[in-house]
Amino acid sequence: MVRKKVVLQIVCEIVLYITCSIFFVTFFFYDQIDAYIKERYTLANGFVKAKALEFPTTTICMAPGQKTSIGLKYGLYYYDDIYKKDFLNSTLMERYNESNYELGKDFDIILNNNQQSKVTLGKIQFLEDKTYVEMPNGAFKVLEVRTLSLGKCYALLPEFEVQGSFGIDFTIKMNPSLESIDIPEGVQIFLSSNKTWANIADQMWPQVLTSSKYKSFGSTYSELMINLVEHYFKEGNDDIIGCLTDLAKKVDCPVKCHILSSVHLPLCNTSTDLRCMLWNTPVAEEADCYMAKKFNSYQIGRTDSTIFKKTSNLTLEFYMGMYSMMKQVKEEIEVISTPDLIGSVGGSLGMFFGLSITATCSFCLRKLFEKF
Repeated sequence: MVRKKVVLQIVCEIVLYITCSIFFVTFFFYDQIDAYIKERYTLANGFVKAKALEFPTTTICMAPGQKTSIGLKYGLYYYDDIYKKDFLNSTLMERYNESNYELGKDFDIILNNNQQSKVTLGKIQFLEDKTYVEMPNGAFKVLEVRTLSLGKCYALLPEFEVQGSFGIDFTIKMNPSLESIDIPEGVQIFLSSNKTWANIADQMWPQVLTSSKYKSFGSTYSELMINLVEHYFKEGNDDIIGCLTDLAKKVDCPVKCHILSSVHLPLCNTSTDLRCMLWNTPVAEEADCYMAKKFNSYQIGRTDSTIFKKTSNLTLEFYMGMYSMMKQVKEEIEVISTPDLIGSVGGSLGMFFGLSITATCSFCLRKLFEKF
């Protein structure tokens, strides 16, 4: 009778251990190991009060980006028509420059820093497609950005951080000598990080879509109050331009060229060369190049038109400033890290089987002492 009870007890314990093992593996161990091996990630989100913030890179594009008179002259009825035909007695970039709006020739940009100083971004002599504009709080680097669908844009990269209530008044004035049909309806304003401004060339933002705002000429003065968001990703590029350059050099085309002037290659001089580069560049690898590891994005939190200041049909004005010194931080983290896996599995083993490192070591020591 006693023997039957012992056997029954052993059988029950075996069944209990098997049941607990199946439950443990099915509902705890497998999911934890699967998430760890596949390196799954999630986004941690929080808010931090900063002492200084990076002012956004502001890219300004005319809308539409092509002069109507030049389009009619060469039969360019859609913007991408310029890439579909070759021109006699001229290069692609000569036609591109002729059909697009030129800063300092067709329009000027005036910056007013908190009503203290005015700087006109006009009549700029571009040296290697870049120049600097000094402001009391720091400098802007001005870049000419050639795009595939928006025409020629201009990016203002701040080389300073802002503290407190800092903002800038922007005034964009078209040249009154332009033909009436060439006066654009407005401008498209893109706000990006100083690391992701080049994405506008292909309008490719594989991680976070950049904020943009359309302003029409003759519209009322408005205020754009923006919030900063910091992004941290596990994988990405620290040098987008360098990655695009290396990728373009691998493309199987007789002439290695690019439309983005900051890429370390010659500009494409014929539509044939450009089409070859566009059609043979792997889209997935190009998207990988545009993925930054650490960058900022900007959210337009509020747009006010409290000052009913009407401008002429050749002018538009807006103010842009930081909404507050609070910044949002989004960081990509592992769902299960190595310490998390050890803690989770160890805790589950303790809960189901009563196992722990201390108890296991004590048991082994007792057996050793009993034996010797």
